[in-house]
Amino acid sequence: MTIQWDIILTGHVQDVGMRLMVREMAQKMKLSGTVYNAGNNNVKIHVVGTESILKDFKKWLVSNPGSSRIEDIVVRESKPGTFDDFSITY
Repeated sequence: MTIQWDIILTGHVQDVGMRLMVREMAQKMKLSGTVYNAGNNNVKIHVVGTESILKDFKKWLVSNPGSSRIEDIVVRESKPGTFDDFSITY
């Protein structure tokens, strides 16, 4: 079953290539959605996939990819959007 998670990352997640890394990993995992800087040291992710793959995606986020330092991850499930692929929104 396909679900959507809305994720907010807080910490040192801007100016470290976080959006690029998130897009690359989401594409590798065949997920769809979007990622964008939300200001106030936040990055927001809307990601659609199966629950098991989304859990693996979250594990990857928890590993603080690159030079990021994620202090908090908030995940909320929401109604799946229609995304053709995974992209960075500016």
